[in-house]
Amino acid sequence: MSVLLENKEIKQIISIVKACVCLIAIDILWVKYYMKPRYDRMLTNIQSSDPEYRIYYGFMAYCLMAFGMHTFVLKENDLSYKSLFL
Repeated sequence: MSVLLENKEIKQIISIVKACVCLIAIDILWVKYYMKPRYDRMLTNIQSSDPEYRIYYGFMAYCLMAFGMHTFVLKENDLSYKSLFL
């Protein structure tokens, strides 16, 4: 096994990183600008106080989302419509 990665492996790693960054960016925009007011209102009604957000747990959730996307969608190297709706 060589120390240097082959060109094909580097391209695959770059495509995985791009896909993960796109997934996380789109989700953060969705949650921050569309769902945050709804979450705030719902959580305030449930807790009877303002919600507190814990960044650490959010970070862990996004890491698991990226891992799941890599494991179940991108690992097969099948970027078709079938894998899109998996």
